[in-house]
Amino acid sequence: MPYTKDSTCYLNIPITLLQEVIMIDVQAMSQAEGISEAAIRKALGMPNVLATLEQVRSAYNCAPAGSEDQKLAMAKWREFSAQEIAAATTLEQAHKAYSSARSGSEEKVLAMAKLLSLCMTIADAKNVYDSAIRRSAEKKLAMIKLLSFCTTIEQVQNAHATASHESDEEKLSMAKWREFSAQEIAAATTLEQAQRAYNNTPNNSEEEELAMIKWREFSAQEIAAATTLEQAREAHNRAPHGTKERMAAMIKWREFSAQEIAAATTLEQARKAYENAPNDSEEQELALIKLASFYEK
Repeated sequence: MPYTKDSTCYLNIPITLLQEVIMIDVQAMSQAEGISEAAIRKALGMPNVLATLEQVRSAYNCAPAGSEDQKLAMAKWREFSAQEIAAATTLEQAHKAYSSARSGSEEKVLAMAKLLSLCMTIADAKNVYDSAIRRSAEKKLAMIKLLSFCTTIEQVQNAHATASHESDEEKLSMAKWREFSAQEIAAATTLEQAQRAYNNTPNNSEEEELAMIKWREFSAQEIAAATTLEQAREAHNRAPHGTKERMAAMIKWREFSAQEIAAATTLEQARKAYENAPNDSEEQELALIKLASFYEK
C-alpha cells in the first residue's frame, strides 16, 4: 500500500521534496525490483505489514536478531504456517507448506507429517524424502514412510543408498535391509536362491555369513550329485569362490577330465577332452599332448 512520510529526517531527501507528500507503492516496487517488502520498509522506516506468510518471513529475516520485531514476526510465521499446514489437502499444497515452514520448527515437522500422510505410492514417498532437509527430524520421518512402502529387498537397498553416512536414516534402512535379507535367506530352497540371497546381503553382516553357509550347503549337495564332467564343471562354477566346496568341485572336474582324456581314441574326442579340461590344469596339458598325437607325421 502507498506510504506517506514528510519527516525532515527522511533519508536526507532535499527539503523541496520533503515539502511534498511522498507516496511509495511498496508491493509494486518489491515485485519490479526483486527486493523484499520488509527490506524496503526497513530502509524507509516504514512499519511492517504482516498480512501474508511471505511478508512475515521477509520481516523475520530483515529484523535484527533477537529483537521484538523478529519475535513478533516469528510468532506470526508460526501462526500462518500452522494454518497453511491444516489447509493442505494435496501433496502440492503440503509441499508448499513444508517449504514455507521455518527450519527446525515444530511446524516444519508437522508439515512433513502432513506430506507423508498424503503419500499414496513409493514414488510419492521417495519424492518427499528427497525434499526433506538432511539429518533432520523430518528426514527421519520420511525414511520411515519410504521404508513402509518397500516390498522388495531391492527397494530397501535403493532407500539405504540415499541415506547420509551414519545418519538415523542409514540405521533405519539398514535394519530393514537386514530384515528383508533374513527372510530371503530363510526362504531359499535352491542353490540359485541361496546365491542370490548372499549377493543381496549387507556387507560384513550376520546375514552375509548365514547366506554363505546356506550357499555352501547347496553347493556341497550339487558336487556330491555330479556324475558327469559337465555337472562337475557346473558345480565348480556355481560354488562360492575361495571355499572348500569349490576346491572339491575342481577335484571332481579334474577326475572326470582325466577319464575323458584317457578314453579319447579319435581326433574329435581328443579335441573335446582338451576343451573340457580345466584351464591351466595338468589335465589340460595332458589333453593337449593327446590332441597333438593325432598330428604325428
